[in-house]
Amino acid sequence: MVSKFHKHFTDEEKAYIRRVAGKVPAGVMAEQIGRKEKNVYNWGHRNRISLRVPNHIMNKYWRSHGTKTGQV
Repeated sequence: MVSKFHKHFTDEEKAYIRRVAGKVPAGVMAEQIGRKEKNVYNWGHRNRISLRVPNHIMNKYWRSHGTKTGQV
């Protein structure tokens, strides 16, 4: 039985995360699919998918997302 608060990831959501993992920050992924960032991180961890975006990509395309403190 599934809890009324637990929503499984759809095949489309899974495919999106796999396609953009390592290119798009997890927060942006979460916004795009309507999930919480921690749920995206947890799903990636359970499925052994690295969501880390390399620094050179972060600096080039995602400067507004910067570091954990929000500073670039």
